[in-house]
Amino acid sequence: AGLLPIVTSHYRQHPAGLWSPRSPSAKGAASAVLFHRLEAHFGAQFKDICRQTLSGILWSYMSEAIEAGDGLSARTLYWQALRAYPRGLVQGRGRNASVAWLRIHFPAFYKSLRGKAA
Repeated sequence: AGLLPIVTSHYRQHPAGLWSPRSPSAKGAASAVLFHRLEAHFGAQFKDICRQTLSGILWSYMSEAIEAGDGLSARTLYWQALRAYPRGLVQGRGRNASVAWLRIHFPAFYKSLRGKAA
């Protein structure tokens, strides 16, 4: 693994692909395996960046699960992202994490709040 200062690939989503059709939970599980292996391989020096990156990826899959109406997967991915990098809640997600928690744990209440705000 390494960092190249140029774009070397392009991400495409389509139903015939091998990754895009997977559920958010399946993508999250595969990503967790990958980043745990990277962390084990590279050791303590890259532990923080591996966990921070994994948390961000899990967070994106949580958002995907919310949009798909898969509350169980969204809740699971939320807590996995938080466990992977707890500081992410403080360092960048703050309010978004609170809103996501409310949205996935109390969807009817969240919808009623959104209705009043509109």
